[in-house]
Amino acid sequence: FRQHYNTMSARVDGGPTVLAFVNSRSGGGLGSVLMQKLRELLPVRQVCDLSLPEEPVRTLEAFAKTPDLRCLVCGGDGTVTWVLNEIDAMNIAPEPGVGIAPTGTGNDLARSLGWGGSFKLSEVSTYLEWLVDDTKTHRVTLDQWRTAFVYDREDVNIWRRSFSDESDFPLCRMEEWTDIRDVKPELPAIRYDARPEDKVAFIAHFQNYFSIGLDAHIALKFHHLRESKKCTCVFANGCGKAVYAYYGASATFNVCKLPPLLAQRLDVYKLCKGLAGKDAIWDTVPIASRVREIVAININSYAGSGVDLWRKPGTEFAVQAPSDKNLELVSVKNGIQQGMLMAGLASATKVAQEPGFWIHIRQPVPMQIDGEAFEAPIPCDVLMDLNKQVPMFLGPKPFHPGFYTSQTVPGSTIGGWP
Repeated sequence: FRQHYNTMSARVDGGPTVLAFVNSRSGGGLGSVLMQKLRELLPVRQVCDLSLPEEPVRTLEAFAKTPDLRCLVCGGDGTVTWVLNEIDAMNIAPEPGVGIAPTGTGNDLARSLGWGGSFKLSEVSTYLEWLVDDTKTHRVTLDQWRTAFVYDREDVNIWRRSFSDESDFPLCRMEEWTDIRDVKPELPAIRYDARPEDKVAFIAHFQNYFSIGLDAHIALKFHHLRESKKCTCVFANGCGKAVYAYYGASATFNVCKLPPLLAQRLDVYKLCKGLAGKDAIWDTVPIASRVREIVAININSYAGSGVDLWRKPGTEFAVQAPSDKNLELVSVKNGIQQGMLMAGLASATKVAQEPGFWIHIRQPVPMQIDGEAFEAPIPCDVLMDLNKQVPMFLGPKPFHPGFYTSQTVPGSTIGGWP
């Protein structure tokens, strides 16, 4: 690949420039080995070590004005979101397309885009060659969703004390607290009892899904074990998925370990299509009394297993598309349905398909965003709406051919994303 890449770079138009981002915490001890391999294939300055405190900002700043910039993110779903957020914050124009080397635990976005659900070190060269070959790869657009966790200003310190350790709440790296009025004009239109200036919001983004309840309960247990120094060897030996499966089975068959019924703890509203700003109208979304999990999903792979939660939408709902500016909301009643769903023997219950949702949480419940789990210590409001559409590259391992077909852009153009 190094010889092929150098040949392209010597062309009159310069050819594509590839930046590789490596998450040293993904895949056990694979990070350092992968970084060494990438530096054999790419110029050293084009391989970013995400474990350094100034990264990935420093690397992105150095190449921000490079034409036809392409990124290979090596890590899990959280790492991909991290890099996409930094690209957005720096206002790099045109935005570089992103490919994924799936070295994380879940890898749902990588699987959906055709990069596979797992990674072998021997595939590095293949991925790089695919990323720069315009006769093979395609750019696609992907909806990125913004989630605002809205609290009373007086409760901010309670939240901060609960998540004083950054490892307890991975999303705290994403974006700072902001006044609710700075988020978007339509958010205060929900008509809180308090004035908008008495509210603050913490912002996070996702491409895959946001969920509350059973699956977040399982993911939270997994996260705490992964952060425990006592279990480092388990994940270093590639046993992360086996541990996740164990927690899933435990929640399925042990009633005492199930999270609470959601109808007792939250209310869900949908944003009526075609309306926004001060004219926004929110309509109630009924949640069945026995439901223990709801998921707002954007792609066709869920929980690191490739499960398509929106398959066979029927006549009531439209077919899911990753760039249609709509989120699909589904529900799961219990651990047994969850287990059958993961095995492909059952389907989730389809609830709604809308451009935005508002969830009023009356009591603390476990949540997760793209596999990053946490539990809010106090009641809050969760608002989801479209943040932007991001350019991604399809990989060499088609997952569900046709899922991205309607919005595929062949090859690339010098100068980047149209």
